[in-house]
Amino acid sequence: MTVAIIGPGRSSVCYGSAAHPPILVRRAPMGAVDRLGEAGGPALGIFGDAAYRQHQTVIEPGDVMLLTPTA
Repeated sequence: MTVAIIGPGRSSVCYGSAAHPPILVRRAPMGAVDRLGEAGGPALGIFGDAAYRQHQTVIEPGDVMLLTPTA
């Protein structure tokens, strides 16, 4: 599972993941792709005492976020 929260009128996104591939962000206008792998933890329900991290990044107008499905 991946969760990304973008507040209305804000330029940042707070995100976290549970054993999911990292979010990819294509940065405008140069087209560079960032891999947001700083936040995460194990799959949900596997460990009772699992710890999950969240992280925050800036999203600019024209940036594209890609959340990929797992196989």
